[in-house]
Amino acid sequence: TVQKIGRFIVKKVAEKLNRMNKKQRKVYEQIWENINPIVKFGCIQDNSFYDKVKNSMIFKSTAEIENGPFTTLEEYSLRNKEKNDGVIFYASDLVEQGTYLDLMKENDLEALILDALIDVHFIQFLEGKDQNLKFSRVDSDISKFLKKDGKDDKKEDGQKEESPEQASI
Repeated sequence: TVQKIGRFIVKKVAEKLNRMNKKQRKVYEQIWENINPIVKFGCIQDNSFYDKVKNSMIFKSTAEIENGPFTTLEEYSLRNKEKNDGVIFYASDLVEQGTYLDLMKENDLEALILDALIDVHFIQFLEGKDQNLKFSRVDSDISKFLKKDGKDDKKEDGQKEESPEQASI
């Protein structure tokens, strides 16, 4: 009986979250700040709950999006498919990682703000659920995603640089 009640509650909560996300998006975004750790914990604990609400999971983004500061993983991936090479950048501390976020903004890269205590575990959970998802902190090695200032690894005259072995020959 307790399990049936639990499944019923999970179903009703998921339905309410999905309905609010579709019909009352602004209200949903306002309450998301307070409920997201609980929803994420629920997803980690109950796979059926995750399956029901995964499309209603929203994340704060550094990009200026026309709908507001929140986005879904699918929307993020579609917007950044070309730029990020399938990687989802995130910041967990806006103060300590502020310089990296500024650098990303200068290079037209977007990051998600995942600053709740449960987010580290939730990221691991998401990567385990979907092998195509790869998260990377903004302060990790992002050099391959940054714009070059017109400089290549080639010399100006079009010749490749010599390796140290070739230079000694």
